[in-house]
Amino acid sequence: MIKTNEILMTEAGQGDENAFHELVTRFISKATRYAKGFLTHDIDDAVQDAFIKAWQYAPKFNEKKASFQTWFYKILHNTCLDYTRKIKYNSELDENISSDENIENHLQNKEIYENLKHKIMKLSEIKQKVIIMRYWEEQTNKEIAEIIGKTEKNVEIILVRARNDLREMIEKERALTC
Repeated sequence: MIKTNEILMTEAGQGDENAFHELVTRFISKATRYAKGFLTHDIDDAVQDAFIKAWQYAPKFNEKKASFQTWFYKILHNTCLDYTRKIKYNSELDENISSDENIENHLQNKEIYENLKHKIMKLSEIKQKVIIMRYWEEQTNKEIAEIIGKTEKNVEIILVRARNDLREMIEKERALTC
């Protein structure tokens, strides 16, 4: 029988390392994708720190207050925010880029990505979460609603508003460069 995330976390809170290892296995990919929405460097470190914090706070986990996924994503989100405050981004070229054309394409894509990420970080925290979960993690509106404790309709509204805010930022930037 497959144990729920909440049962595994409760067991982890009682010191069961195997239960926690199972949760890490289940969530490592999703956590990494989520962190990539915030960070360009130290992604693995941030994810590892979030799991360490989850292990440390495991005895305090209460499935009546939140699902494991909701609880963990709050820890992960806060950890990513801590990293964004600490990290100064520098653009480093991948060592495996060889030709001038590849370098130019890489720089343009990286610039577009960084520009978009910078705009997303200007959104409210809830809009950031929803945009990252939807487009980086490719979660459904239903999954997002469960994680953030809103209805699917609220998630749709937040997405529309976040996209409109991003569109306005892009249009203002374009107007300034013309």
